[in-house]
Amino acid sequence: MQKKKTFKQYPIHQSPLFKLRTKEKLATLLGISVKTLLSLIDDNQYYSFQRRGKTIIAPRDFLKSKQRRLHQLLSRIETPEWVQFGKKGHSYITNGKQHIKANFLKTMDVKSFYESTTEKFVFKFFYSTLEQSPDVAELCTKFVTHKGIIPRGSPTSQLMAYWAYFQTFSRIHKLVLENGVDKMTLFVDDISCSALS
Repeated sequence: MQKKKTFKQYPIHQSPLFKLRTKEKLATLLGISVKTLLSLIDDNQYYSFQRRGKTIIAPRDFLKSKQRRLHQLLSRIETPEWVQFGKKGHSYITNGKQHIKANFLKTMDVKSFYESTTEKFVFKFFYSTLEQSPDVAELCTKFVTHKGIIPRGSPTSQLMAYWAYFQTFSRIHKLVLENGVDKMTLFVDDISCSALS
């Protein structure tokens, strides 16, 4: 009988991305050469289309496959229990179930979430939080952004937007719990707060 694969998460300092110092090691993690990696940080690697009134900026197939690899690495970094996306076994359904017994519920979303997630905040995550060298942090930033922002349509965008602002979301979580909210969850840019009474 084949064993079921387990999805292991680890603290951020155990991530292969932590304290990454060379472009060669980054390229190896993504399964490509440095030359190929550098060729992918080009705005021409994206195309755009309209969906439900929103402009979707999506990576072309090869870049998308490599961004999926980076997403896999990011999804293995532990996030708080109240973060209900970007990790196996979590979805908008599990997010809703967190509040099913509540008598009061307030939901809100962050306006222009992706468009507001600029490369400045993305770089800060790679450089300050993951403690990468400046050149690697800059390369990682360019790898997941398009024209200076997080593109709506990339495999890495949801988690990158969270990590770019994770300290802010943590402060919001702490603040709402201190003010009578029993539970807060985050699903991408949707914040749900509930109370039993």
